[in-house]
Amino acid sequence: MMLTSTKPSHEDAHDSGHFVQFYESDAGLMEDVGGFLLRALNAGGSAIAIATADHLASLTSWLDAKQPARTAYDTGKALILLDAHATLGRFMVDGWPDETRFVSTVGAVVAKAAQRGKPLHAFGEMVALLCEQGQGEAALRLEELWNRLAERHRFSLFCGYPDKLFPGAEHTQLFRHICHAHHHVLPGSALRDAGNKELHLRLVLAEQRARSLEDEMDRRKAAEHQRDTDREVLLSELREANGAKDAFLAMLGHELRNPLAPIVSALELMERRGTDSTARERAVIQRHVDHLARLVDDLLDVSRMIRGNVELDRQLVDVHEVVMKAVEMTRVLVQRRAHRLNIEVDGALKCLADPARLAQAIANLLINAARYTEPGGVITVSAAGTDAGTLRIGVRDTGIGIAPDALPRIFDTFYQCTQTIDRAHGGLGIGLALARNFVELHGGHVEAASGGRGCGSQFTIVLPCAPSRAIAGSELPATRIAVPASLATRRPERSAGAQERRILLVDDNVDAADALAELLRSYGHSVMTVFTIPLPRSPRRAPSGLLFRCSISACP
Repeated sequence: MMLTSTKPSHEDAHDSGHFVQFYESDAGLMEDVGGFLLRALNAGGSAIAIATADHLASLTSWLDAKQPARTAYDTGKALILLDAHATLGRFMVDGWPDETRFVSTVGAVVAKAAQRGKPLHAFGEMVALLCEQGQGEAALRLEELWNRLAERHRFSLFCGYPDKLFPGAEHTQLFRHICHAHHHVLPGSALRDAGNKELHLRLVLAEQRARSLEDEMDRRKAAEHQRDTDREVLLSELREANGAKDAFLAMLGHELRNPLAPIVSALELMERRGTDSTARERAVIQRHVDHLARLVDDLLDVSRMIRGNVELDRQLVDVHEVVMKAVEMTRVLVQRRAHRLNIEVDGALKCLADPARLAQAIANLLINAARYTEPGGVITVSAAGTDAGTLRIGVRDTGIGIAPDALPRIFDTFYQCTQTIDRAHGGLGIGLALARNFVELHGGHVEAASGGRGCGSQFTIVLPCAPSRAIAGSELPATRIAVPASLATRRPERSAGAQERRILLVDDNVDAADALAELLRSYGHSVMTVFTIPLPRSPRRAPSGLLFRCSISACP
């Protein structure tokens, strides 16, 4: 019995070669695929469908509806139905189509059907399954294998891809490659059934839509380019602002240090000459000058750290001596707040470190503990070695503690936990950052821990106990940058047998030079000062830049 179907005249053009259709609905696809297969069967040929289980069931129903008695092609095995998932599994290796396996499986089926010499129509959606799995390159490879198979056997191949696999512009390249892998693209039934007028209208609208999409893509690319340009400009401005900030901090530290020097010297002169009636006022001034000097020193150190101007003078040091030096540096603050200080340091500990910078790091931790521990609290300094070859120096307090959300940022420069409006704890928020940076320059790190508000804090410096191989083998001397002496350092009394010195002071700060000279003279030394001063403009003045004034004091 001959199978029958209504066959539009334009379908002959689409029944040859390797073509593709992008479809929206499964029902429309099954109509086109069923007609394509049925035309080969009606011509006495064979039909192969490699599809999903759902589509195979739909095709079977469609063919049954067109011709209930299918004995003619069932008996001759002219209709071959294969599950797409199972067939893919027979020739895919590590996510890639293996040509040998493809030929021995799919190729064998096609070769056997093509031997009959009758029309052979095949439908496949294994490529669509690969695209749906995100394997676009594998799908293109499978299309290539189909084309190679068509060079050896005569058959027509219908490939179907759902439109939803190509929703955006990022899929355009894959879409184009798929189209180029086929001889032609089969339009949907809406376009095939349209008259010339309607068809031309649809094509014009499609072209206009494509131009609109391309224009939108161009605008987005231009916007992205402008955004990138603006971002680079902003980053450049931020870098310049950050550099200006660093330069300002350096200048500010030096400018603040200049007036502090004569104030410190004048205070000591007042103490040496003063009476008990001003002792209380001098003590107040001294405390605040010491605090201000400490802030200025920290500001200068953080400026050097930011610019990378800090180098270490490493030597084998006694850890106990370094800790005691740090304790002495903070003794006034600890005593003023009536803290009880416990020291638990192993006297045999040694490490390779810059004693001044390591002492400064420990002192910064002590200052932080003293500031954030209520008067009468307990501060414990400990140091001990570990089995891992490291040295742990800890500063533990019974203070206000650290909130969990503040711990990750506690060592950031200028960061401070939320404070009350009176800023009772003071500071610039750079002491802990300096401590961390100094320790990291030594090849170590700093840890912070706290049980939360009201539970105290624990800061731990972790350093290598012994010099590293790189440091031990290096014969290059390290660049040394002297640690700035504290402006508030008290000068010792001159002993009766001390030798008189002749001293030259060179300073561009007249007040600082004069105050220090007078202080040194009070110790019995001979002092000469040299400094630059601005002179009033004069018509006779030669354009010679800076002028110098020399003040020489006679030796007593």
